[in-house]
Amino acid sequence: MASGSNAIRVQPMVLDRDPDVVGLAGRPLRLMWHDAHGRVQSWTPQLLARRTDGTRPARRLPQPH
Repeated sequence: MASGSNAIRVQPMVLDRDPDVVGLAGRPLRLMWHDAHGRVQSWTPQLLARRTDGTRPARRLPQPH
């Protein structure tokens, strides 16, 4: 299994070779919401990929060997 920074380096390379992937964006947005206690929570994805049919690839990519 790839470690954090290695996975971030490998995933775009794997996605770039997929002919169905038409777009990649690094840190494309920041999601913010209030939890059940009224606290602000947020999450910023490292990478967003889009396929030709508008869907996104599986969250977990196969790890290179």
